[in-house]
Amino acid sequence: MDQLHAGGTAGSLIVNAVARYGDRPALADGNVRWSYREFGDTVGRFVALFRAVGLKRGDALSVLAGNRAESWAAISAAMVMGLRYTPLHPMAAEDDHVFIIGDAEIDALIVEAGKFAPRGLAIKMRVPSLKHLLSFGPVEGARDLLAELPKVDAAPLLDESDVNAIAWLAYTGGTTGRSKGVMLPHRVVSTMATLLYADWDWPQDIRFLAATPISHAAGVTLYPVMMRGGFTRLVQGFEAEAYCRVVAEEKITAAFLVPTLIYALIDAPDLRARYDMSSLDMIVYGAAPMSPDRLREGMDIFGPVFVQLYGQTEAPQCITTMRKIDHDDSKPGRLGSCGRPNPLVDVKLFDSDMREVATGEDALMSHQAVASAAVIGVPDDKWGEAVKAFVVLKAGANNEAAELQAHVKEKRGAPWSPKTIEFVAEIPVTGLGKIDRKVLRAPYWEGRQRGVA
Repeated sequence: MDQLHAGGTAGSLIVNAVARYGDRPALADGNVRWSYREFGDTVGRFVALFRAVGLKRGDALSVLAGNRAESWAAISAAMVMGLRYTPLHPMAAEDDHVFIIGDAEIDALIVEAGKFAPRGLAIKMRVPSLKHLLSFGPVEGARDLLAELPKVDAAPLLDESDVNAIAWLAYTGGTTGRSKGVMLPHRVVSTMATLLYADWDWPQDIRFLAATPISHAAGVTLYPVMMRGGFTRLVQGFEAEAYCRVVAEEKITAAFLVPTLIYALIDAPDLRARYDMSSLDMIVYGAAPMSPDRLREGMDIFGPVFVQLYGQTEAPQCITTMRKIDHDDSKPGRLGSCGRPNPLVDVKLFDSDMREVATGEDALMSHQAVASAAVIGVPDDKWGEAVKAFVVLKAGANNEAAELQAHVKEKRGAPWSPKTIEFVAEIPVTGLGKIDRKVLRAPYWEGRQRGVA
């Protein structure tokens, strides 16, 4: 033993869940439905296939596919084997995928046949260092894992991972520039799972619905679900009626949604009348700010079921939590909060010189006429950089820029007030639902050597 402290691994979490929960329902996607025992058997078969391909501990795997059960089984096999996994967002551009595959030094890429086949072939052609192109289903020039899966014997599930080795090499959203790879060792993944296990208001019977990509936030949430022996239902993206139908049919008790998708449910009273969604006991939201007014509407409709998370790629899902009890509308400003720091996390805010700054306030969003807003820095001949805001007004509002600028000056002071405000119909967001500041600032910083957020 060469270290005093170790800790758990993502691999051991998976192995233990399979051993503990056996015949309990584990995972379904509309095509397959597995118990924990069946899930473990599939993970073991992927381990055997990866070894047959030539992958070994320390090698790197990436998956480009929709929300399908085989994706999670393959990712879990990578964790058990001690492979390094890098997620690819299904909606990202080809150039982004090519950059990540090359930068992360990926050894094997799995692509789903059909929709993602052309992208997989393009990546293989553009990234010479990629050794193996694998597939879920027939893809020309790729090894079809699904065709081989029934023919191999499942390898025993023995955790070969190391607590300090990288489990996930995850890339940031790229909202302000080029995505950056963040090294998340196994101890981070297991710690995150434990924190979410402890700090969220999980229902007694967990039946979790994942509609957003399991390559990102919805995926890492599967770890605490498995720790508790819960069931996960995967769906391919979000379509309001299909989502409501699955909630009703599967008696879903827990879900993760970005705010825009919650808005879609709020604005669909006919669907909510047609499908019984009363089983929902916890709706976790995050990835972008949620309007307090819309949150209030959601609470009126679904009840006290909301839990907010705030995290970053470097600290996934677990920086702050606003639990059900924290959603107290009797306390001014509470619904605009992102909650309290997780019990094992300290939160401080620093300026560019690493000096701690005082608690601030989102003054622009606090104006009663503002539905959403984003702020960037733009070039300024006098000051070098100036604050520019993009604002979406609430329906029926016709407030002018001067009024909003005065509001911010009163709340925060003149230096923080936008020098210009542009009223827009919507704020651009990334595939993860985050404000895409890169898109907002591009017209202003194009051709310049320096760009700021």
